[in-house]
Amino acid sequence: LRETVWQPVIQGQELEPDILEDAVVEAARAANRAVYQERIARGSEMSTTLTMALISGATAYIANVGDSRTYVWNAAGLQRITRDHSLVQRLVDAGQITAEEVYSHPQRNLIYQSIGDRPDVRVDSFRHQLSVDDRLILCSDGLWEMVHEDGLEDVLLSEPDPQRASERLVQNANLAGGEDNITVIIVQALRA
Repeated sequence: LRETVWQPVIQGQELEPDILEDAVVEAARAANRAVYQERIARGSEMSTTLTMALISGATAYIANVGDSRTYVWNAAGLQRITRDHSLVQRLVDAGQITAEEVYSHPQRNLIYQSIGDRPDVRVDSFRHQLSVDDRLILCSDGLWEMVHEDGLEDVLLSEPDPQRASERLVQNANLAGGEDNITVIIVQALRA
């Protein structure tokens, strides 16, 4: 992104939305290639999931691979922007299980896309228009599986500071069992 987005912007260029969205997707693909090459070099089975956001003006350009998620939280409540690349998401989409059953399904950790698993990866991308005080929540499944969406909202309602809200969410995920890596970043849109 430094070469495709930040350097041109610093030099005064205005980039079109399609270029910014393509840049986010290509950054995810570059991450995939780097992890895949390291996986082969080490002879390991390493891989990871990814959710990322590039904010330009009032637009968030979001990409995801696997079951790390991006949400937006505002006066309308919590809405998930990304879609998991998982078996349980497919079951929810097919109406075979409910969204609540995802948390306890025995195959909830089976994903069909990840960073580094193979040379090429399918990256989903999204554009989201931000309003003042919207918060983007980017998190791993180690967070959302432990605190659930209602737990996310509870913390966001009670803690206005994004850093403190992040710390409380990690603490709550650990208190709930902390069964996986726990990662969360909260970004709040401010008035320019």
